[in-house]
Amino acid sequence: MIKIKKSTILDSGGCVSCPTKRDSQGFVIDSKVYEIELKSRGITSIIRLCTDCFEMLFRLFTELKSSDMSVAGEIGSGLGEVEYRTPKLELTPIYSDILPMRVAIFMSGKGSVAREIIKGSSSGLYEVAFIFSDNYDSAARKIGKDNCIPVLTIDYNSIRGQDHYYGLISEEIEKYAIDTIAYAGYMGIVKGSILNRYIGVNVHPADLSILNKDGSRKYVGAHAVKDAILAGEKYIRSTTHLVTKELDSGPIFEISDPVLVGNIPDKLSVDIFADIKQSELKEEGDFKIFPKTLNRIAQGRYLIDKDKSIIVSTESL
Repeated sequence: MIKIKKSTILDSGGCVSCPTKRDSQGFVIDSKVYEIELKSRGITSIIRLCTDCFEMLFRLFTELKSSDMSVAGEIGSGLGEVEYRTPKLELTPIYSDILPMRVAIFMSGKGSVAREIIKGSSSGLYEVAFIFSDNYDSAARKIGKDNCIPVLTIDYNSIRGQDHYYGLISEEIEKYAIDTIAYAGYMGIVKGSILNRYIGVNVHPADLSILNKDGSRKYVGAHAVKDAILAGEKYIRSTTHLVTKELDSGPIFEISDPVLVGNIPDKLSVDIFADIKQSELKEEGDFKIFPKTLNRIAQGRYLIDKDKSIIVSTESL
């Protein structure tokens, strides 16, 4: 249970969360401070948050309130006391079969990540049973031939109607009893039954735990590495996450070790430098955490809620 009281404090006591504007005691100086009374399992503690941090917390509670939370009171100007009672989450392993997890790879290009995923299957915890590509010029057929894996290639533009296109792919996936789909450099947008029925894993060339002030993810989309460099990030990382209908928005599985950005050479454009760093990140990040993620899913080491909105590693429990 969480109780929130609004108060105005003019002394040096302030926010315990913000990294800026701290006084000699390490608190943020802010004339508007919210006292947060936390109660859990009979233990009570009080923290103070500045306006920005409280508003972020308020947005989080608003989102939870719209789903499962039982709320007494309302938040607004002239606040009284507000109580939140959090529901008990029901978490189950993403994969719990004793047999090796069967993986389908979706790819569109050269397949460097796909090859690393296939190498990672040497653990015996998962097997790559099928490869799909939406690009006839991709390396899918060669990779499939080299590894004795069946391949299906269907150019999106060759099929009339999105539903028919994904219906054909879905029928093919069912033939191979797939458990999980690994989106390894797949440039298409998956919708419908494939998205809803299967656990999908994607790797993104950015640290998706970095957020904007409004709580949204900061480095999403095709230019994430360039955006991070221009924002002055000293390090870049890769993230594996659950595939959802919103781009790069799914719960996080793993974040890679950091790759140093360094300084941009004088005669090099930002775009070229970003491409170089992304290639480096692919080798140091993507190649390592994608097989790791699949192995950990196959071991039953990730738990998920019924709405596929929360993923918990068993190591954190």
